Amino acid sequence: MSEHAPDADARRGGRRFALTTTEAHLLALFLRNPPTDLHRALIYERAWDYHFSLSSNALDFTIGSLRATQAPDS
Repeated sequence: MSEHAPDADARRGGRRFALTTTEAHLLALFLRNPPTDLHRALIYERAWDYHFSLSSNALDFTIGSLRATQAPDS
């Protein structure tokens, strides 16, 4: 998987897909820290540049959305 900045596009296996700005930030964070367990608070701070409540479901929603964009076409 590779990241293409500053566009909010990414490519996986030759397939390109569009990302929201937050999805692009989240993907970039994961690509820069592949073997690292990242705490939710750090992810919120880096991907959103904001201190969310740790009970917020924004991260779960965005990860689900990011996974859906990468799913193979059925």
